[in-house]
Amino acid sequence: MEEVLRGDVGYDSTQLKTYMSCPFKYYLKFCLGLRLAKGVIQMLDIEFGQRFHLFVERWYQGLTPSMEDIWGDFHNVESNTDKTKESGQKLCLDYTQRYDRDEYEILDVEYCHETDINGNKFITKLDTIVKLGEDTFSLEHKTTTSITATTFSRLEMDMAMYAQTNAVNEKYGDCCGVILNAAAIKNYKRKYKDIPVGLNSNFERHIVNKGPKECAEFKRTAGHWIDRIQTDTCYPKALGGSACTMYRGCAYAELCSITDGLKVDDYVADAMFETVNPFEYLTEGE
Repeated sequence: MEEVLRGDVGYDSTQLKTYMSCPFKYYLKFCLGLRLAKGVIQMLDIEFGQRFHLFVERWYQGLTPSMEDIWGDFHNVESNTDKTKESGQKLCLDYTQRYDRDEYEILDVEYCHETDINGNKFITKLDTIVKLGEDTFSLEHKTTTSITATTFSRLEMDMAMYAQTNAVNEKYGDCCGVILNAAAIKNYKRKYKDIPVGLNSNFERHIVNKGPKECAEFKRTAGHWIDRIQTDTCYPKALGGSACTMYRGCAYAELCSITDGLKVDDYVADAMFETVNPFEYLTEGE
């Protein structure tokens, strides 16, 4: 299979985190451009989150988003009753009832920032930049089926939190960190504790405090991993690493298990994956 030409597209935290977790996964995703074919269950979560983000983006712009425009052509998957057109609409409506958009001064929505790191372009996309009192924050949203004790703790040290803080700090000269809004929706088949049967939403907020010290550390760390990517020629597998088992498991696990070195089985790749421009998400919305 032919490798995708990077060109001058730049780097971002998603690329660096992928490489850090497993260089071989980075190779499959960003060098070969392999993505699970549409219709596979793992893609449902991505699309659901994207549509919710679109609703929130428009809502914070002071608009009244049309549910039909956002969710009208969302295709339900029979095996997943949590992420459906109906649950998406309910999650959006409940969000507007839970939060007051006037509590913030909205500085920017869907902002894309470029940072120079050792001569390389590093791109950070932010949902919303807000001012809360005298403090400036990035406002980030995460969709899930349940909010647990680890929902926020696992994001505290996420590179994306550092990148967003740095982006806001460079644009506005100040940033106190990231406000994380977790939005959960789940379809309960039977009553659970005080939760009734049917679709139920839940929202929680957490502030990840970061500052100038973390911005400087982010640039050093990002520069190190960009250099590693640029000089890597073998992309070793992270055997036994968390990337193989996290969440539903790595989407490339089957292909990885039968691949020797960088010689990818074309038959399996063609059967399970589609070849895409792996960097298209960085330019979407421009």
